Amino acid sequence: MAENMDDMQEIIQDFLVEADELLEELDEDLVRLENESEDEELLNKIFRAFHTIKGSASFLGFEKLTELTHKLEDVLNKLRKFELRLNSEMMDAILAGVDKAKEIIELIKEGGDPESVDIEDNVKQLVKFLDEGYQATDEASEDKGDEKAEEEELSEEELVELQEQEVMEEEAEKEAEEASEESKEEKPKSKDEIEAEIERLLQQRMEEDKEKRLKRREKILAELQKKQATGEETEKEEPKQEEEKKVEQKKPVMAKKSKPVVEQTIRVDVQRLDDLMNLVGELVLGKNRLVSVAQKAEEKFSGDEVVEELSEVANQITLVTTDLQMGVMKTRMVQIGKVFNKFPRVVRDIARELNKEVELIIEGAETELDKSVVEEINDPLVHIVRNAIDHGIEPPEERVKLGKPSKGRIVLSAYHEGNYIVIEAADDGRGMDPEKLKQKALEKGLITETEARQMSKEEAYALIFKPGFSTAEKVTNLSGRGVGMDVVKTNVEKLNGIIEIKSELGKGTKVILKIPLTLAIIQALLVKVTKEYYAIPLVSVVETVRITKDDIDKVENKDVLRLRENIIPLVYLGDTLGIGKNKKTLDGKEIYVVVVAIAEKKIGLVVDELIGREEIVIKSLGNYLTNIKGISGATIMGDGSVTLILDVANVVNEAAIISANIEDHLIESYHKDKPVALIASRELKAKNDLVNYLEEKGYKVIYAHTDKEALDLACEHIADVVFIDLSIYINDGYNLAKSLRSMPAYKSTPMIAISTDGTYDKEKLKESRFSKLLFVPLEKDEVYAAIEESTKRNILVA
Repeated sequence: MAENMDDMQEIIQDFLVEADELLEELDEDLVRLENESEDEELLNKIFRAFHTIKGSASFLGFEKLTELTHKLEDVLNKLRKFELRLNSEMMDAILAGVDKAKEIIELIKEGGDPESVDIEDNVKQLVKFLDEGYQATDEASEDKGDEKAEEEELSEEELVELQEQEVMEEEAEKEAEEASEESKEEKPKSKDEIEAEIERLLQQRMEEDKEKRLKRREKILAELQKKQATGEETEKEEPKQEEEKKVEQKKPVMAKKSKPVVEQTIRVDVQRLDDLMNLVGELVLGKNRLVSVAQKAEEKFSGDEVVEELSEVANQITLVTTDLQMGVMKTRMVQIGKVFNKFPRVVRDIARELNKEVELIIEGAETELDKSVVEEINDPLVHIVRNAIDHGIEPPEERVKLGKPSKGRIVLSAYHEGNYIVIEAADDGRGMDPEKLKQKALEKGLITETEARQMSKEEAYALIFKPGFSTAEKVTNLSGRGVGMDVVKTNVEKLNGIIEIKSELGKGTKVILKIPLTLAIIQALLVKVTKEYYAIPLVSVVETVRITKDDIDKVENKDVLRLRENIIPLVYLGDTLGIGKNKKTLDGKEIYVVVVAIAEKKIGLVVDELIGREEIVIKSLGNYLTNIKGISGATIMGDGSVTLILDVANVVNEAAIISANIEDHLIESYHKDKPVALIASRELKAKNDLVNYLEEKGYKVIYAHTDKEALDLACEHIADVVFIDLSIYINDGYNLAKSLRSMPAYKSTPMIAISTDGTYDKEKLKESRFSKLLFVPLEKDEVYAAIEESTKRNILVA
């Protein structure tokens, strides 16, 4: 019994794999069909796909899936017989049916009840097209078909009359057109007048040419009699030719049947490939150890025969291991077309929803990469393409005014470049304006004015990856919520990939993703910090540079490196990892900097030494050592020692946070004409009143929308009083107050908390060392009293 159950599970798994493959192809084929509705081969292919899924679903007892695919099959059957003509309504219904079939398949995979899915609306929609009363056929074709049938039923005499009538009508129409051309300068004639004139000319011609008509009839009759005389002979010849044609067509089929077909592919469980990859990883580690031992032996016992033999064996094992490693990696490789093929449907649906015309061009679909990577890039690409159609491609009428084709174009391409696969998504839309991006980010409080002024064009483009950023004027199903492109950044970071954006106003935008080919066995750069060795994944390394202390500049009291046209923040790896200060490196003659990039960010890691390049196998640190800041795993070196692998994404993000923080030392000789009041609030309804009160009191007022912006402004303008909304974004007002209190200039500054909803945490107020608490709405006298009282004490007394 258990064996039967296992067999059934195996059958179901095979069905699910096959159904997934067929449904993936259907998305692409159906979008093609919309433009090639007369392609009989394509229609047959789609019909067969539905027929296959229906048959398997029926056998396995999936009734809802069987019913749905049966109706889809019926519609395609009518389309391939040209009994129906494809239109947008029909295509929408077919695609909706495919989506519902995918939903059922997913439910089966998850172990849910596939019969719980509601398909009633989908079936009703499809049945409508199968109804005899549905008018979707090509009327012209139908008329021609009717005429042909009528012709076959006519007698010779009636056939002559019909042919004669057609000739005369053509001549009459020609004369009417000529007459119409001559009278173009006169008053234009209506449709009814033209038809009446054709009828008059036709009648006139019939009366005038009776003799000519008789002669024409005699001629046609003579031709028909001649055909009839040779008819029997022709009929015999035609069946003979037809029979020969059928035999010729059957020949290749018979030849195929006579030759046994050998199956060229097999399906392998992914877990087996993962296990095999792990074993190869262990073999690589063993190979590294063997090579290391052989080198040491050669140094110690140079010239010894056994040592030379050991070196030869080590070299041979190295070659075999490399080939084996590449072979196993290739078994895990899949074509990126598996992802790309979903996009014709995605583009069609989004373009229809936005009333835009978009053509999708796919290049390099045969490019291969690791299966685990393929699974992670689907979502980023969907967001990139959606963003391109929504924000990049202009509406048809706008494109025509700009001298562009009404139909926009998106090109999805992939190719290999070293250890990367490069994926590009380019559109020919309106492009991105760096200044507008900066303005939007300022409005949303995502950057400060100082940051905006210092931003390069490329850094401005990268703003689209910030959470909460959106350029949409209104919220729709597709845009305006400030989510989407940050998903791209998150997924690419997860893969240790790099994002680049190139854009030109009026010409379009190109988003470039650089993703490592595999995540299991990688090339790494070994570096030394204090006395420890670390491995930096080579896919994240842009370049290494050797500089001196004089090459380091300061921007807002932070160390930066001016590398060609870029300003790169410097991070001292020892400080970041908490393993000791390596700023002392600055005292030496040479400083080693490893420039790394993750997603859209670049930083320079200052290290003590560059050791060299090494092939490493990533090993997990296990459950007890997860979430160690800056470390993603470990590897075993050739000498048996363990080396930690740097989590570049984590280090870069930590560095970004550190660089955003304010330095403790502030300029003591800071001069100002009037006292400064800093207001830090996300959305304060009483803002205008508070600003007016403070300005009346003689304060210069500066305003921050986020805690990060507040910290930046607190550094630029040393405030004499600070008002903090307890619900400030991104963290809260309590944490912002703590950060300010940790700075020398704000240890005794009056700091007033504002509660917008009447709630507060008494203990947190004390810990944050607020001077006073006010509630909205704010009264002028209350504000003035709070400032005066706060100058006398800086800790809240409950």
